Formats: sequence, structure tokens, C-alpha cells
Amino acid sequence: MRYLGALATGIFANPAITEGAAGLIYGNAKQLWIQFVSILVTGIFTAVGTIIIIYVTKFITGGLRVNYEDEIQGLDSTIHGERAFEIE
Repeated sequence: MRYLGALATGIFANPAITEGAAGLIYGNAKQLWIQFVSILVTGIFTAVGTIIIIYVTKFITGGLRVNYEDEIQGLDSTIHGERAFEIE
């Protein structure tokens, strides 16, 4: 729903506030299209960047998850060698 603000800019941009920036209700339907394309490009850029980061992390660390036994036992004790909580 964060994209609605960007689309609203394409609808309600007021040329009295920012010269040369008119939205749909001020007769500039092109601005709404520009806002839509910018949302789409940002989403694609973010998705591709995230996938690249995931694969680089997976390559460096040898995977994205710890093994099952370490996960069940708890990562504080298996990886760090300490207890997070002293619960009896």
C-alpha cells in the first residue's frame, strides 16, 4: 500500500505548489503514467537487488539456513557457545 502515495502524486500534483508539475486532476494524465512506471521500476529494481544479495549470501555462507540439529538445539549454544537465557 506504500505505492498509493506515489500514485496520488500523479493524481493530485498541484502546479501552484510546484511549477510545471500538474497531476491528473489538473489535466496532466501523463504524470500519473510516470508515477506508475516509477513504482514498477522501483519494485523490479528492489526484487533483483534482493535476489542478488540472497545468492551472494548463500554462496559466501554455504546456505541460507543452519542444519536441523543446530536449529533445534539453539544457535546461541551451537554457534556462539553460550546460553541466551538461564531458564530452569
